[in-house]
Amino acid sequence: MRLSWNEVRVRAAAFADDWRGAAYEKGETQSFYNAFFRVFGVQRRSVARYEAHVEVFGFILSLQRRTFRDQDPANIEAAELVGQLHDQLYAVGYRGHDLERYLVRIVFRLFADDTPMCSRAYRA
Repeated sequence: MRLSWNEVRVRAAAFADDWRGAAYEKGETQSFYNAFFRVFGVQRRSVARYEAHVEVFGFILSLQRRTFRDQDPANIEAAELVGQLHDQLYAVGYRGHDLERYLVRIVFRLFADDTPMCSRAYRA
């Protein structure tokens, strides 16, 4: 059964009162977590699956979970065109670092118009 916010607030106030003077953290860890989860009407064991939900704590390592969406069809088409340009330039002998740097500059200019910084610099 889901608790109302009022019930959660009442339980949270009681939790804070109960733990206000706690001093022995190491010995009270499990009791603390049990009481904390009870504030929300949840048993600790039902949510504390340490091995399965460990990625939730990625923020400790400054990592964020990212969700990638399908690419915009225009981006896919642009990538294919740049790939074709690469192949054609390579076929006529334009290779190595110079070729890669040239293609990076082209891609940068293709997308730079969408950024305020680059569009101001381009107009200046």
